[in-house]
Amino acid sequence: SSGNRWRSTWTTRSASRAAPSPRTTHIKDLRKFFTRIRKAGLHIKPSKCFLARHEVTLLGHVVNGTTRSPTPFNIAAVRDYGKPTARKQLHTFLGLASYFREYVPYFADAAAPLYDLLKSGQRIDRDWSTTHDAAFAKVKLLLTSKPFLHLPDYGPNAGQFELQTDASGRGIGAAILQYPR
Repeated sequence: SSGNRWRSTWTTRSASRAAPSPRTTHIKDLRKFFTRIRKAGLHIKPSKCFLARHEVTLLGHVVNGTTRSPTPFNIAAVRDYGKPTARKQLHTFLGLASYFREYVPYFADAAAPLYDLLKSGQRIDRDWSTTHDAAFAKVKLLLTSKPFLHLPDYGPNAGQFELQTDASGRGIGAAILQYPR
């Protein structure tokens, strides 16, 4: 129902944050938010609250009023990751890269040669080739080239949303896009 919608509060990965607004409106919205939390019998740990901030770091992402991006620490971790020489190292790199895959269009295609090396019977020391060098470099470049996502705008003048889907023999994907009004 419309009574459960919040004009200036959004939720991301189980963490709530009130969006910046004029101070008095912001304080009123916070009071309403905390009242609802209390009425629902929920508790908030003060040490995990970020109030009246323009930017927060959350689960490896930097979130501000308009965008979300990987933290500089995580971008550096991808950039500085050395060429894998063992299956476990490749698996670790792909796990790190995959966590941020939403920032990279066609991530599955770029990383496909690397994932192919994880198939049984493949050995990194024996089967790594220039194709894998190129895929490794491409994934690193895509993830370290200032990736960011715009946050959705739900305001009265917000643009329309569009769901785009794609599928191939290798994978399936979908993205929700918002176009400016």
